[in-house]
Amino acid sequence: MCAYFAAYILFMRPTYEKDGFYYGIYKGNQYKIDDTKAKYFYALNQQDDVYTIAEKVLLDADLWNNDLSVVKGLVQKVQYFIRHFQEESFLNVIDEILNNATA
Repeated sequence: MCAYFAAYILFMRPTYEKDGFYYGIYKGNQYKIDDTKAKYFYALNQQDDVYTIAEKVLLDADLWNNDLSVVKGLVQKVQYFIRHFQEESFLNVIDEILNNATA
């Protein structure tokens, strides 16, 4: 579950808006973020680094109907996977998760 949150937060990092649509860039490739929360994440991305964004997103009870940051260790584990995803390929991290059941 922590890896899912990390992947979602990384995907939902719009780098620019054009004609009311939000876009991210991954490894030089542009992708459209077709999500109702794209504007929310765009605003966060303009202000904070991804680790602070993770904390704010998990804290946002309006987004999840609960403050997920109160779950002991969740913020730190999500931040760990964000760092891990950024340092290695997504597939390698997922493979490691499946082989070690660390998520």
